[in-house]
Amino acid sequence: MNNLATKLTRHPLREQLYAEIHARPFPLITGSVDVLHLALLTSQSEAAQQLEMLANLAETSQQPAPAKNANSFYANMPAYELRWEKHQEFCTITLITPGTTDLPFNRDLTGSLDAQWLDVIPGQLLVRLNLRFERSAQQPDSRQITKFFDDSQLYGSSIVDGKASMWSSFRLHHDDAARILVYDQGLSDYQAGRTLQRIIEIETYRILTLLALPYARSLIPKISDTGNALTRLIKKMQIQESQYELDEQELLENLSVHAAKVEDFRASTAHRFAATSAYNQIVLQRLSDLREQSWPGFSSWKKMLERRLVPAVNTCVSIEGQLQNLSEQAERANNLLRTRVDIKIEEQNQSLLQSLNRRSRLQLRLQQTVEGLSVVAISYYVVGLIKAIAEGANKSGLSADPAIVAAIAVLPVLGITSWLVRRIKHTINQDDND
Repeated sequence: MNNLATKLTRHPLREQLYAEIHARPFPLITGSVDVLHLALLTSQSEAAQQLEMLANLAETSQQPAPAKNANSFYANMPAYELRWEKHQEFCTITLITPGTTDLPFNRDLTGSLDAQWLDVIPGQLLVRLNLRFERSAQQPDSRQITKFFDDSQLYGSSIVDGKASMWSSFRLHHDDAARILVYDQGLSDYQAGRTLQRIIEIETYRILTLLALPYARSLIPKISDTGNALTRLIKKMQIQESQYELDEQELLENLSVHAAKVEDFRASTAHRFAATSAYNQIVLQRLSDLREQSWPGFSSWKKMLERRLVPAVNTCVSIEGQLQNLSEQAERANNLLRTRVDIKIEEQNQSLLQSLNRRSRLQLRLQQTVEGLSVVAISYYVVGLIKAIAEGANKSGLSADPAIVAAIAVLPVLGITSWLVRRIKHTINQDDND
């Protein structure tokens, strides 16, 4: 079996596919920790710059450097655990520091890193989260917890079958960061790591879900104006036939302008709306994984997020549907206008053909008239020649009256001339057909 396996041709992605399932492992949490989590929107070049900075940081700390073009990097630094992950449009940096006896959110977690390092890291900061994961055998006091969130409205739930609880205000505090407090009352180290990761992902992806909402709202008046303009254009297409040629060019130009606007709106929002739907599904899945139960006197995370995220997602879906309808409306108007133009062109062509037919008939009659006149003219000159010949013969002693000879020659000459003209015409027509 081993010999056979060594002779088989291996797929070039085989090892990568086996490693993929282990690509983003959960952290292992063995006690209370403080967490600083950052999510930054990045381009491909900015993500590469972040990876280069991480490599320099690892070298300074005498840690293994990340692989080139890596999508994740994890390192145990002397004072903290560093976790970096690259996603499609953003990167995350997570610092996990062993907890202290200090009150939650009283530590400056950036002190674990060189402050200048965080100041110059490329990307646009979207999420900044301070999280305290507290292992405690005592039931948390909800009144005390509220003070840790500057007395803001608090949302809390029991999770993982009652083995832990999570709390957040879902707002930025005076330190320009969101806050989450987790009390662990029976999780294993692996469960704690998975729970911590899921809670962090809920915070990250809920903000990413809402990222499309400002774009969607900004499009509402533009969509309304464009829709009204298309409606007016369609009504203008119902003008009287006498006004058709005067408005045709204007209709076509305006329709093209508004159709281009609609397609520009769709192109600029397609990725954002698709990402919103995907991020929302991740949030719902992570909430389901936590097996959340309500905490007496507090709204649960699920209820709060559904109350905020569902309308936002529905707004994006509605805007996307309106853009689709506008695109179809513009296409129908364009087809209607093209049909109208085609009919008008066909009518003009029909009128032109009729005019050409009339001209052809007139030319034919004129040609026939000219042919008749030509026969008469040729016959007149031929008879004149015959008469001249007869006069010459009469003077030579032949007894022939020139007038009688000319009169007798008229009919034969007309017949022969007419036959010759028709013969020549037939030969010419036959040559044209060939």
